[in-house]
Amino acid sequence: LEADAGMALSLFTALHHFHCKYDRVLTNGMYSHVVDALAKGNLDQISKADALLRQFISLYILHHANASEENNYPLVVEELDPSQNKSSAPIISLAPPNRIEWNENDTHHFPNQIRITGVLRGYAWQSDPEGAESLLRLMVALSLSGSLSGGNNTRRMFCPNEVGFATVIDAYSRVADGSNATRVLEMMKKRSFSTGACLDDTMTKGRPVVNGANVVAYNAAISAWARCAKATPQSKMSQTSISSSRAAAENAESLLREMWSEHETWSKTKNYHKHPKTIVLPDVVTYSTVISAYATCLDQPYGMKRDGFQPNTTVYNTVLQAYANSGDALSAEAILRSMISLHSSTLEGGGGGPYKHVHPNTRTFNVVLNAWSKRGGRDCGTKAKEILDRFEKMSSDGDGKSRPDVISYNTVLAAWSKSASVGASTYLEREEGQETSCVVGKSAAYEALKLLDRIEQQCMRDHKGVVKPDVIS
Repeated sequence: LEADAGMALSLFTALHHFHCKYDRVLTNGMYSHVVDALAKGNLDQISKADALLRQFISLYILHHANASEENNYPLVVEELDPSQNKSSAPIISLAPPNRIEWNENDTHHFPNQIRITGVLRGYAWQSDPEGAESLLRLMVALSLSGSLSGGNNTRRMFCPNEVGFATVIDAYSRVADGSNATRVLEMMKKRSFSTGACLDDTMTKGRPVVNGANVVAYNAAISAWARCAKATPQSKMSQTSISSSRAAAENAESLLREMWSEHETWSKTKNYHKHPKTIVLPDVVTYSTVISAYATCLDQPYGMKRDGFQPNTTVYNTVLQAYANSGDALSAEAILRSMISLHSSTLEGGGGGPYKHVHPNTRTFNVVLNAWSKRGGRDCGTKAKEILDRFEKMSSDGDGKSRPDVISYNTVLAAWSKSASVGASTYLEREEGQETSCVVGKSAAYEALKLLDRIEQQCMRDHKGVVKPDVIS
């Protein structure tokens, strides 16, 4: 991408040279393409993309200016083009031309949100949040400008949207800067949807302000604090760094609770259904990131004992999937047992309590079954069968949310096939003075055959059943 960006800039430089000699060579499409290419390069190329984007914007403003406003063009260039800053070396040596050819029908290649977001993302990928925020603030200033020709349509073109704000927050998140990520989030929450500028009480005249942030922006800010919580290596721990790490994890949780509060407050207003984009309900990424913040917190005793959450099945399934992906089937099974125990305790207590939303479902069991199947070895078939037996018992006890499907059975069959390739027909394993038998070899193959036969029999008895053996079975 860096080589492509360099080639694009070289071609544009040559065209710029001809344009200065013969005029009307450069077009809006050429500016658009070179900005897009440079935005995918290295940090130096992204800075050049920023400079050319500002030139592109100034040319667009001039294109829509009337005769009396054309005299203001040098002032516009000086404000928009960072290469005109005499106190530092020019970012790009190409001076902005007086005019270019505009294809009005080619509206895609205008200095619009696509170009702007591309440069913002480039800054974020290269961990330069200050460059991203500088461009964001310029967009706000342009959308607020009362001197732009073209009226509201022109100003609306530069108004930063939720993607722009979220990208800047993500840029700060990538460098583990929770404070600035939260600051930009506050700007986004109070922004005007027509200009992007922050609204204060005098502007709203006491009316409730619609939260301009979305779930993606909140998650990026929470991720910034989660990265702050684990930013200090264990080898350089001090009491100050431990306290800072704990505070960062708490800030991540605070934003999570704020999302719930914002949703509950706004859902009670009459304008709730008129603004569907204002729904900021936490999702699985939100919860997983906060859990990660406490799990990697330098103050481990505090992080591991942190309570006050009401986690749900999705959060547990996310952690289970992480263990399964790492091949740790034992830990995944331990979490499954914990979920079953918590669910049983909740039911015995009347269905309330902090774990009322924890309920092992089909995905929960399938993830653990898959963990054992992927692990392989002598005992994977036996372990998978034990989990399936428990799964079927919960289903037969009337638990409609936990019912094995064809994936469940296929995963157990795959586990048996791996055990069948190991050793003789049985295997005795000694562990802490006790003997544990594992079904392997030909016996494991017969267990797989018996399970397939049972699935077929169930399918024949219940034609409406959800479990039907397929080609994988």
